[in-house]
Amino acid sequence: MMVSANEFHAANKRALQRMAKAVRAVSAKYDRRIGMVVVQLSSGLYLQFRPRDIQGMEHARPSDLIEIVISPSGRACMCRRWMRMCMFRGFYEGCWDLALG
Repeated sequence: MMVSANEFHAANKRALQRMAKAVRAVSAKYDRRIGMVVVQLSSGLYLQFRPRDIQGMEHARPSDLIEIVISPSGRACMCRRWMRMCMFRGFYEGCWDLALG
């Protein structure tokens, strides 16, 4: 199925409009001082959690959490050194659920 250029541009415009309204992560880092991953959301809210409280991250060392990157959608973070993805499901829908993928 071929998509016309107009349909393609219209779909991109709709996606950008949805992303502008969605709550997503805009920054993430591991704060050694408090021993927590701190994620800033586009709404201005900060989410922080101890790695040991997230299934699959309970054995991560602070050195594993030096570089945390955010997915292009802003709905997940990944620790490059540890190669684990932390998904923030539900921000778009308005409910909270953390899952490791």
